Amino acid sequence: MNLYQFNRHNIQGRAALIWRQGIFFDFRDEGEYRIILHDMGNFYAELWYDADMHHIKHVRGFRSLECLEPYLATIKLADMMV
Repeated sequence: MNLYQFNRHNIQGRAALIWRQGIFFDFRDEGEYRIILHDMGNFYAELWYDADMHHIKHVRGFRSLECLEPYLATIKLADMMV
């Protein structure tokens, strides 16, 4: 699956694809959201989860290294080696 195919799905479809095909990578908290990062092979995906409401608010896929910046403080290069 590529980023274009992923983004064609609605929020529920993208979340389901993450659960089936994604590899958990990291998470961060921002306001009321827990943002969970997954490696999807040739792109990354974030799932924005509102724990208080038990609701997925947003799901996005991206390739941009700029979007990984919020995780750089916690990601170790050893975690990325396969």
